[in-house]
Amino acid sequence: MSKLNTTLFIIAICIAVVLGARSYLLSGSLEQERASKRVKGDENAALLITEYIDFQCPSCAYGAKYISDTMAQYPGLIRLELRHFPLRMHKHAIVAARYAECTLHQDKFWEFHDKALAQQSHWRKLVNALPAFDALIKEIGVDDAAFRSCLADEKIVAEINQHKAEGKALGISSTPTYFVNGEMIVGAKSLRDIVEKHISK
Repeated sequence: MSKLNTTLFIIAICIAVVLGARSYLLSGSLEQERASKRVKGDENAALLITEYIDFQCPSCAYGAKYISDTMAQYPGLIRLELRHFPLRMHKHAIVAARYAECTLHQDKFWEFHDKALAQQSHWRKLVNALPAFDALIKEIGVDDAAFRSCLADEKIVAEINQHKAEGKALGISSTPTYFVNGEMIVGAKSLRDIVEKHISK
């Protein structure tokens, strides 16, 4: 290989490394930005709760209402981060998770989360829940074209599956499962017991 060709080859390698590093950093920063939109509450809250959720799980709906009510009653007590854990036994769970992730792109994640769980007793019994989800996103006011484009993106499913894989690695097998200041708590009623013990201190 001539000196010129060697130099060009080295330059090409350097460009590829720089572009690859840039792509990696951008994807990492985008994921951090997305993750931050699944978090709400005071950064200095006494209770840091990470929840693994299945939107079709009745206990998850109960837990969501309890957490929401507690955060309203005791501002600054809870900081909540949400992760997906759709169960196979719930046929609408993965679709609900996809809708939730695509509302996240439009800063409507928590609106969808709250309304979908509040209305869960209606749509979880349906043969086809898509019309119910479509009515819900219309209600919260998303850009429909951007939303449909997001729904068609298989990266959304990959991210949901990644959450579930991480959950399984942590020993999760049911929902809702919470980590409260790092301690695993299974079930909404168990979470309530922990939170109320903390309140009563």
